[in-house]
Amino acid sequence: MTALACPALVSASQCSAANAFLFGQQGNFPRATNQDVGFGRLDYQANASNHVSTAFDFMNYRAPNAYSTAPSYNNSSVSTNGRYIFHERIFVANWDSTISSSAVNNLRFQWGATWKPPAPMAPRPM
Repeated sequence: MTALACPALVSASQCSAANAFLFGQQGNFPRATNQDVGFGRLDYQANASNHVSTAFDFMNYRAPNAYSTAPSYNNSSVSTNGRYIFHERIFVANWDSTISSSAVNNLRFQWGATWKPPAPMAPRPM
């Protein structure tokens, strides 16, 4: 990157400070992803007519500098990249009940949530 030319309305010291800031933002910024995934299931046969099952899924995903598509990048600014973080939780429950030889009742419940904490970009120059 070469120094930026500054318009006449910008003082030499302001121009120098802006160029110094921009050059200070250059470099390699590694991209790494950390993902934790889990799944649990529990089945319970209460008696010959009643079966209960539950399942719980979770995922935590964290990726710094995640807004670029390359595995790493050069001569880019920290302020052009941000973190991508989210958490997912899913719970499912089923109760199967045999009422007679020709009738079965199924009760289902599902709950799910995704949290995406704010992930601000790096601060901008003043």
